[in-house]
Amino acid sequence: MQFTDDQKLASLCSFLQEVHSNNKKVIIFCERRATVVYLVRAVNALLSYLRVFGTMKCTSKEGKIQYVPKSDREILQAIKKFAPVANRAEGKYEETYDVFISTDAHGVGINLQDAPVVINYDLAWTAIEPTQRAGRVLRPWIEPRTVELYTFVPPLKGDALRDLGIAKRYSNLANRHSQSQEIMELPVLSTNEQEEVNFFNNASKVTIQSGVLDLEALVDDKISPYYHHTSKLYSNRDYARKIRDDIISAKIYSGRTILIYVLFKYENEYKWAVYEPKLKSLRNISRNQLLDWLRCEENTERALVNTDEIEELSYACIKKWCKQNDASLDDVVRECAIYLKLANEIDDFESLARY
Repeated sequence: MQFTDDQKLASLCSFLQEVHSNNKKVIIFCERRATVVYLVRAVNALLSYLRVFGTMKCTSKEGKIQYVPKSDREILQAIKKFAPVANRAEGKYEETYDVFISTDAHGVGINLQDAPVVINYDLAWTAIEPTQRAGRVLRPWIEPRTVELYTFVPPLKGDALRDLGIAKRYSNLANRHSQSQEIMELPVLSTNEQEEVNFFNNASKVTIQSGVLDLEALVDDKISPYYHHTSKLYSNRDYARKIRDDIISAKIYSGRTILIYVLFKYENEYKWAVYEPKLKSLRNISRNQLLDWLRCEENTERALVNTDEIEELSYACIKKWCKQNDASLDDVVRECAIYLKLANEIDDFESLARY
């Protein structure tokens, strides 16, 4: 079949001509990789004045034709050329693109809002995909404007379409239209042939209040333990700032083996590590678990530990961390070290007395 025999393609090209005459960029999303390559070739052949980029390319391996993504570097550069304003690349490239054609692989997480037009050339499989595609342009812009979203829908009558399941597929998408509205608050997949939506009238109403945030008042059992610790730190911030650097300490904790925690700076960044003397290795401990173990109140039981032992173990901890991270000991500055002592560990009073 020739390009000129493809009615759907002809409709697309007619629309692209109209959009280009109004100096608007266009994003086209396709379901299949081969369709991306086909459209790039077709638009280049029929509308040679348009600058088109497609994220896919055609290759041949062992006599078999394959459609594969272009390199990440090439695609990233094309995104910046196509949408320089959204990607802070204004003036970096002399070349730009009028049309960006992609699969859903680039329908999420990238800024393409230099284009105010999105075309769904193929029907998506789920109602979330048109929403994600629309999200490439439904983003903050430098001035008020109209954003246009289009979906190619075949005639939903006829035995052929019924056998292919296309009519049922679109019906399912339309029925799930409410899902897209819940996420975007916009009918990006409308059941109407044409629908105009005022973005601001549909957006959620937000009330902003100013004042001092009471973190402790917000804490309850359903909030992450990390925020419990954050609220305590916030209320004791001034006291914490008065504590001198490079202190060592010890406390009783509920664990099953002796541990040493060390906070230090490496290349002006705070790092921390937990060392287990028995195994002479570093422990992989979650942040919440560690904060639970280190937490202290005014009535927290103090532990009697020889300071020489804390110094020796903290050095072993830092040395082990440096070895694992290919770092130099000379670039490490210790901030503090805490010995986590077992509740049933016997105090060596004789050693403490000698110290």
